[in-house]
Amino acid sequence: MKAIVLAAAAAVMLAGPPAVAATYDDSWYRAPFWSGEYPDGFSVVKTTTVQLRPMLDKDAEKSISCELPQGATYQPWNRERVEEQGLWFTSFTKIGEYKMTKPFETTLYRRSDATEVQVSLEAGDVWRYLVYFGEGAFLIEYEGEEYDGNQDLLDYSQQMGDAGGYEEWLRINCSNNQWGWLFMGDINLDDGTFVSPNITTYGESKDLD
Repeated sequence: MKAIVLAAAAAVMLAGPPAVAATYDDSWYRAPFWSGEYPDGFSVVKTTTVQLRPMLDKDAEKSISCELPQGATYQPWNRERVEEQGLWFTSFTKIGEYKMTKPFETTLYRRSDATEVQVSLEAGDVWRYLVYFGEGAFLIEYEGEEYDGNQDLLDYSQQMGDAGGYEEWLRINCSNNQWGWLFMGDINLDDGTFVSPNITTYGESKDLD
């Protein structure tokens, strides 16, 4: 779990300015990684051409043709493919608000100065769930500060409003000297063109042989 948290944390700290994302307002949290113990992805069964968008907007026209070669695995752990095509993994999480149901004191890792601090929350206090890392680790915001969340927080809190959403995008440099954004919701792993990513061991994936 520690490796996942540190890797995701580093990605958050290195995040650059957001690209144009007309469909994502301040109620979404943008992260430069895909969440999960085993991040999503796909392998290409046969060479195919997909249509990419020029921006992070599901309503934008798919105006960029991009050929994906047979056998290629598009997944964060396939480092060779990441370097070869300048892959950039981005996700958006619908921010959730939680209200404390009882007092709770815990130690949290604070992002602003990379220190562990004692945080005392009272019943009625509100904190925001920003993004999931992996293996129960997540990022929160409380009183304007970002912290690595403590799983126990969920036992002392109640979610306010509807459950959040989560969406993933992949930026690809294509062989025709163009680049664009692939919305992962457009990938169908059951259509015979794409299959689940070729993960060889934890933390590593590679192109199909």
